[in-house]
Amino acid sequence: DGTAPWAAEEFASGMHSMLTDSTQRWFSLSVLGEETHRLSRESQLWLEELSDIVYHAFSLPKANLNPTLHENYLDVASFGTSIQYEFWDPRHKMLRFRAFPLAACRISENADGEVDMVFRDLPMSARQIVEVWPHTSEWREIKNAKGHEKFLVVHAVMPRQERDVRGFTAKNKPYASFYFSPDFGEDVLEEGGYDLFPYNVPRWTKMAGEIYGRS
Repeated sequence: DGTAPWAAEEFASGMHSMLTDSTQRWFSLSVLGEETHRLSRESQLWLEELSDIVYHAFSLPKANLNPTLHENYLDVASFGTSIQYEFWDPRHKMLRFRAFPLAACRISENADGEVDMVFRDLPMSARQIVEVWPHTSEWREIKNAKGHEKFLVVHAVMPRQERDVRGFTAKNKPYASFYFSPDFGEDVLEEGGYDLFPYNVPRWTKMAGEIYGRS
């Protein structure tokens, strides 16, 4: 019976077209605490121009926002929770988006019920690991890897408990980012940070005390 998959696709298409229609600008920018119509004409024009710049960045094919949003709506329809990752791609120098399967992620909330911690599994081959982290080429586990053997790499993002608020390095940003693998012991592949939480984790509906949503 294909009713459920059809219904999920109809739901996702409806959400996509009514909330984030890819054919028109579906958001606007404003000044916090100020009514837009009370701003000067120059300020209103500046906000419009800035909105166009943001929409252009969202609409670029390589940004992958529209396919990611549709995948998220499908996950919300089917599982009640979806995982969207927003990141800066230094190679292409642009903002990009990706959706990740819920089965590969674990989430946790803060005291306010907001998701502020995500652990995401990334099975990677030795070759892929070396491509991303060249310094691992001398690690014993990488050298002894056979064929297409996969290693479990985990990307963990969480609030940083201890940091120098006056520091400008990635390791002093409000959210800590760690790439590590239990297959490599305590060695960390990469440590960094984010100014803002890079994952968007919508839940369709949930009962009090639940973390994961219901579809």
